[in-house]
Amino acid sequence: EPCPRLTTPPPGMCSDSTEDCSKTKCCNELGTTCFQKNDWWASCKVSCTPGIDPNDPPAYASPWTCKVLTRDEVEDDSQ
Repeated sequence: EPCPRLTTPPPGMCSDSTEDCSKTKCCNELGTTCFQKNDWWASCKVSCTPGIDPNDPPAYASPWTCKVLTRDEVEDDSQ
């Protein structure tokens, strides 16, 4: 029987909402998802609408792609 799959990464391996999650691809805060803004930044948010986020500081007001980044980049067909 296969080992149970971890549903949550170990503490310290994920990002807080104020941190870039483009490398960790996971979030510490329950209910948030790592959404990509662009090639250089991704953030843990509850939801994401593609385009400019009015909550972004004016200096960083560039469009979000809102691509969901997860650790499961490779599809698992073993089910």
